[in-house]
Amino acid sequence: MLEIDETLVMQDCNNIAILARNLPESFQSTLHGVVTAAGYVAGIRSTIKVGGCNASRSGFIGACLAAKDGLDTIPESWKLKTKRFPEVYDLATKLVKLTV
Repeated sequence: MLEIDETLVMQDCNNIAILARNLPESFQSTLHGVVTAAGYVAGIRSTIKVGGCNASRSGFIGACLAAKDGLDTIPESWKLKTKRFPEVYDLATKLVKLTV
């Protein structure tokens, strides 16, 4: 069974709360990107065009859309340009198979 250090969890929750105060509406704008995306590529490209802290937003949006629509929505050319994509893919599929 997985051991969880509750002290670390609380520290992470506090850090997230501090970040949320410093970046108002950041999470909401990311969710907006997920909900309104016309597809995987369009969702990421429109987020990049908005600017700001688009790397983290694009990563989250891409993860959500790939989880929703499947990894086949990620263009093959993007997979080839991603360092260690096969390893990341393997870890992602193992994560999906975990049960709590």
